[in-house]
Amino acid sequence: MQKIIIALVIFAAFVAVLSAFYLSGAAAGSANPGHAAQQQQQAASNKTAFATSQIAPYSYLVSNSTLSPQARAALAGYTLTRKPLQNGTVEMTISVTGSSANQTVMLPPGYRLYVVETSFGDDGYSYESSYSDDGFVLVDQNGYLV
Repeated sequence: MQKIIIALVIFAAFVAVLSAFYLSGAAAGSANPGHAAQQQQQAASNKTAFATSQIAPYSYLVSNSTLSPQARAALAGYTLTRKPLQNGTVEMTISVTGSSANQTVMLPPGYRLYVVETSFGDDGYSYESSYSDDGFVLVDQNGYLV
């Protein structure tokens, strides 16, 4: 039960960051498009490239329609659904297996979602015994961590 709670806290933090990102971008873009472009340029200089980040070697792409064997193994203990929408956005729903709680993430075109699994040693064939080394990360269309 404690592991499920930890996983849900991680999901909640992930969604809070995503929500803040999307809401700040939407508000800035609707109020003043020139200001939004300036903010995006400033933000790009402060972003971390996913490919050179410390988590990249432990990350497995899960937003594609086909998952690698490593991505499937990293998702042990999670259920993931992928629903393409008409506008090119992909709706990803992540839940802890056996739990009714879930988290939905909207991926704009070009964005990618990765599962981070730092240690496969704690995973069984279809279950996760320690959620503390797992997480999810969003990468924008330019390859930067969001």
